[in-house]
Amino acid sequence: MSRLPIHVILIIGWLCLPFCSYGQWEGMRFFTLAKEQGLSSNQVNQILQDKKGYMWFGTADGLNRFDGKQVKVFRFEPTDSFSISSGEIHSLKQSEDGIIWVGTQEGFLNTFIPEEGRFYRYAVPRDEVITHTSVWDIAPVGDSLVFLGLERGLARFDRRTKQFAIWRPSVENLALTKYWHDVIYTIAPDPADPDVIWLGARGGLLKYHIGQNRFSLAFPRATHRDLMAIQNFQFEGDSLIWMAAGRGTIVCLNRKKGDWKTYTSQYPTPFSTTFLLPLPDGNFGVGFYNLGLAHFRKSDGRFFFVKDASLKIPPLPDGACYAGYVDDDGRIWAGTENGVFWTDPVQQMFRHYRFDPEEASFPDQFFAKDLVEIENGSKYLVAPLKGEGLYVIEKSSGRIVRSVSLPEKGAGGPNAIIVISMLKDRHGVVWVATDHGLFQVDASGKRLVNPPGLDHPVVRNAQSKSLKEDSKGNIYYLTSGPLGMARISADRQTFRHFTHENSSDAGFPKVESLYELALDARDDPWLFGQPYLVKYDAASGQFLTKSNCIMPGGLSSCWVYSGEVDAQGRAWIGYNSAGLDCFDPSQQNGEQVRNFRIADGLPGEKVMAIAKDGNNYLWLATNNGLSRLDLNSHTFRNFSTKDGLIRDDLGFHWVASLKVLESGDIFIGGHGFFSILDPRKIPENKPPPRLVLNELFIYDSEKLLDTSLEYARGIVLQPDENFFTITFAALEFTKPEQLRYRFRLMGFDRSWRESREGKATYTDVPPGQYTFRVEAAYAGSDWTEEGRTLAITVLPPFYATWWFRLLMASLLGFGVLLLHKWRIRRVKEQASLKAAYERRLMDVELKALRAQMNPHFLFNSLNSIKNYIVQNEPKLAARYLTKFSQLMRLILNNSKNEVVTLKDELKALELYLELERLRFGHKFEFEFDIEPGLPIESIEIPPLVLQPFVENAIWHGLMHKEGNGMLWVRVQRQNGMLKVEVEDNGVGRERARKLRSKTATKRKGMGMQITSDRLSMVKSFAGERSTIRIEDLVDADGQPAGTLVVIKIPL
Repeated sequence: MSRLPIHVILIIGWLCLPFCSYGQWEGMRFFTLAKEQGLSSNQVNQILQDKKGYMWFGTADGLNRFDGKQVKVFRFEPTDSFSISSGEIHSLKQSEDGIIWVGTQEGFLNTFIPEEGRFYRYAVPRDEVITHTSVWDIAPVGDSLVFLGLERGLARFDRRTKQFAIWRPSVENLALTKYWHDVIYTIAPDPADPDVIWLGARGGLLKYHIGQNRFSLAFPRATHRDLMAIQNFQFEGDSLIWMAAGRGTIVCLNRKKGDWKTYTSQYPTPFSTTFLLPLPDGNFGVGFYNLGLAHFRKSDGRFFFVKDASLKIPPLPDGACYAGYVDDDGRIWAGTENGVFWTDPVQQMFRHYRFDPEEASFPDQFFAKDLVEIENGSKYLVAPLKGEGLYVIEKSSGRIVRSVSLPEKGAGGPNAIIVISMLKDRHGVVWVATDHGLFQVDASGKRLVNPPGLDHPVVRNAQSKSLKEDSKGNIYYLTSGPLGMARISADRQTFRHFTHENSSDAGFPKVESLYELALDARDDPWLFGQPYLVKYDAASGQFLTKSNCIMPGGLSSCWVYSGEVDAQGRAWIGYNSAGLDCFDPSQQNGEQVRNFRIADGLPGEKVMAIAKDGNNYLWLATNNGLSRLDLNSHTFRNFSTKDGLIRDDLGFHWVASLKVLESGDIFIGGHGFFSILDPRKIPENKPPPRLVLNELFIYDSEKLLDTSLEYARGIVLQPDENFFTITFAALEFTKPEQLRYRFRLMGFDRSWRESREGKATYTDVPPGQYTFRVEAAYAGSDWTEEGRTLAITVLPPFYATWWFRLLMASLLGFGVLLLHKWRIRRVKEQASLKAAYERRLMDVELKALRAQMNPHFLFNSLNSIKNYIVQNEPKLAARYLTKFSQLMRLILNNSKNEVVTLKDELKALELYLELERLRFGHKFEFEFDIEPGLPIESIEIPPLVLQPFVENAIWHGLMHKEGNGMLWVRVQRQNGMLKVEVEDNGVGRERARKLRSKTATKRKGMGMQITSDRLSMVKSFAGERSTIRIEDLVDADGQPAGTLVVIKIPL
């Protein structure tokens, strides 16, 4: 036989409601961080939250920074001058300017500059007297001084000069002793007097006056052996000092009155308490060397140890608890010898009530199956699944006020009555449905009785469940054996039972089982069974089958666990493993059922109970937590053990209990306990936590920056650093798995990228300027404009930079210019050489031509003189010889020059014609026609260039003419050219060709060829075009009448 549990313990969280008893740890969810999760050591001596929101842990092996998901460890690195010093960390503080101060057992003071991400190490001086300089505590004072509590004395560090000053209290005050008062564990400036610093020493509480450099033992009467070794103290107002003292005690000192009071825990211990942690409720968290963490309630001096709580989730170890901390969001942190533990009271939205486990002979009988609020909501009537009765529990204290006994057939043991559901009707009467019929709580509130006036056997014997009352006061419920639906009229005088056997003509289907009953907005009952979903139309008295799990497009499963109908008339069905269905009768066939699974936000696919509230929400009890479904948006808000639930699986042997109470609170049944959730306490629209940028990795190696990534406005990456990863975190320490991130590298990513991981990896990013942006939000929440941005510049390789391209272009242009100039110079040189060569060649050829001309004229002239002498004409010979000498002198003078004046050329030509006319016996006449005003004295032409044409006219035109001939030489300027015409009225070229002799042929060939070559050279040298045109003249009858030679020489 089981015995009645003698009491129920109220299990509540911190900061829950005004009437909560804060002194207990029951049901608190603790999270753990240890070496397995990346912590450098399980022994955590100090805890700190910095101004950015990071959590820092000083351990026996290095300093750790925690962002909610990742741990970054800082240890001494011999090759890194900016690493932290070695040794166990004893103290950890942050000054107002954000610098983190770290004291170690080896006697080093470290400063961490967050903007730089670097440590600076300062060794506390030692000498023969001060041999131990472990830094037990740190107190920054102002912006220039930092005081240190040492193993041997008090030190002051000047931040400007980086110098230490050290005092030993026993030396400064001879009334103090080296052993008891030089060992200083904790220090703190006086909140009211800036000249005073309080020191917690091995031998009591000391007072240090900065200006006087004086130490004194404060309140010596309070300092005796039992109160020594003050590890920590806290100020309250301007009068009280609370001290963590020896032998597991807390001492409250009233410094105005000079009296004190000592509080000792219920567990004797020879060790000192390790710390006092001010809690949001005004009390203290207390750390012990061997008893773990406790809550100290100042009002009555009681200690409540975590180790004594039966529902620690997971349990906090009982051993050493070295450090405590309350962060900005109210989370409570504890540093222990087994790692870091923390709990989030703000997330503890549940009040838990536990049946005393020592009284549970049959544990499953204490599953809280149902609950109703009674006595104006001040008490709960709780129905365990099995037991000796119902229990009335005081809501505020959890104390059992009384029990309600069951009928005789439920006298306890394995065959006891099973209570399935309860209902408090509009008259305040509590109805109890069991496996042995329907009952009421009698007027005394101490026992169950049969409903008066309802003697129907179904009421007295059938298994009953799912009690519901409509707006008119009618009560509906389900029965088994026989299977059906019962209705009790509002006046409680009429009972009717509907089954397939007696109501098949009204449409009651043949069902295998009925699981749940729900009322819609019209007060019509819906029956959730297997395999049918049925609605009872109360107005017509007809049962309407709405759907089933057999036909296509019907319900998702036949294994129904739960059901409810919302205000819009939609039926919601929970299944064993098929999630949740929404049946909407307003939709067309085939579109009436929508199924929700984990992918849609449902926490688990076993939905064991459904309840609706008055705020258009459905509450779902699943195998993976509690869920709230918004009926407008169809979004889920899920609650788990991290929110304060005792367990995530809310079912027990296929049974779950979930109910919206009259007060609006949510009841959740459990094994040996039940939980109450006040929906009004749920934080809505929680803003995303602070977002921080952690590290930058190039490939897999962290890149050390001059300014840490969190403080950097931008970073510059080298060309070979375009494969990089940026790590970031939203500082959520309770439920980091509910965070989601989206990030984008503006200028590279075309759209946002989403991730649950706190890192963004980019590969092969082209050179350019980019902006990295990251945002965080909780699952199910909208993205906000809040986020972090970082300017990123990827430098191009040197050969792709603008200056290199400009340099290359300049060099190329300069090279082209040099090449061009060199080419021009070479062309000029070659042209000059060629011109010089051609000039020399032309000079040689001209001279050769002139040398050829001189014998020609000489031969012809001497031959004429010879003829005169032979013919015995001395006068003609003398005359001829005179003109010949004049001509030769002129030719010799002209032959020395490359060009001669036109005047000299015409003079030589005239002499030549006179000689030829004499030689041929005046057979022809000649005439010069020179353009008036033509400057023949200044016009220069090659010498003897006209003579060959005149000679040719004489020899080949006039010599063969019968009778006298005529030769004209006309000279004029035309279009920048000198135009010379040599015209004769001889026989013409065609007849001359027939009459000429061999000799004539030779002379013609020599003279004309020489002239042609000479004019060609003149043309080539001057760069102008010289032309020679020969025209055959004819008379009116078309007969040859002479030859015209037109010579054009450029001026």
